[in-house]
Amino acid sequence: MNRQLFISILLFISFESSGQIVLTDQPIPLKPEGFYISGVTDVRSDKNGIGQILVAINHYIRHNLHKDQSLSPVLISIKELNILETGKTDQTIDGRLKLGLSFSLQKDYGAEHLVDYQAGLHYTRADHLQAALDEYLRTIFNNGLVYFNNWMKDNAGTNRKLAKGVDISFTDYTEKTEGDTIYYSAKRPLTWADFQSTSQPPGRFGAQVIPGIGYTQQVILKPGMVSINLHRQNGTTILTKSWK
Repeated sequence: MNRQLFISILLFISFESSGQIVLTDQPIPLKPEGFYISGVTDVRSDKNGIGQILVAINHYIRHNLHKDQSLSPVLISIKELNILETGKTDQTIDGRLKLGLSFSLQKDYGAEHLVDYQAGLHYTRADHLQAALDEYLRTIFNNGLVYFNNWMKDNAGTNRKLAKGVDISFTDYTEKTEGDTIYYSAKRPLTWADFQSTSQPPGRFGAQVIPGIGYTQQVILKPGMVSINLHRQNGTTILTKSWK
C-alpha cells in the first residue's frame, strides 16, 4: 500500500471515528451585507469519505456568523469538497483541498440561484497535526463567504433577483392620431368624418371599428425595488375607413 493511499485511509478513519468533521468554533470576521445564511445542503454526487460535512458546517455557521433574520435568507449548497493528502519522506503531508459552493436566495416558490464559488488550497502540514486540516477547511470556507458577501455588495442595486418588491405605475399614451389609428379619449368621440376610405370594406357594413389594447413597458431597478411603468394605449381604435 503506497503512502498516499495510506494517508487517505487514515483521513477517512479520522473523520468517521467521530461521525463528523469538527470545525473549531471561531468567530467569522464578516458581517453579512443584506443576507443571512438560512442553511447548508450537500448536493455532491459522492458524499462518502469525509464524514458528516453538513453537521460540521451548519454548526460552524450557526455559532460563528452574525445572523439577522430580517435580511434575505440565503441557502448554501456544497457542490464539491475534495481532500487529497500525500505523505512525503520528511514526515510532512502535501495536501490539496477543493471546494465548490452555490449560493441561492430562498423565496416562497423555492430557491433562486445567485452565484457559484470555486476555490482550491495547496498546503503542507506535519503528519501528526490533524488540527491543521481543520484550519484549512475553515479558511477556504470563510473565503467563500467573503466572496459571496462582496458579490452581494456589488449587485445589491443592479440585480433584479435581489429586489425585495415591485412598484407598478401606469401612464396613458397621449400621441396624436396618426394614419388610421385614433387613441381613446373621452374628449375625442368618433365622428362620421373619421370614416373616409376610398376602398369598400368587405361585408354589408359601410364602416368598421376594431378596438385594441396595447402598452409599452419600462423597468428601472432601484435599491431593493423593481419599478415598472406601463405606458397604456387603452382603447386604441383602428379604423377601416368607409367606402365613399
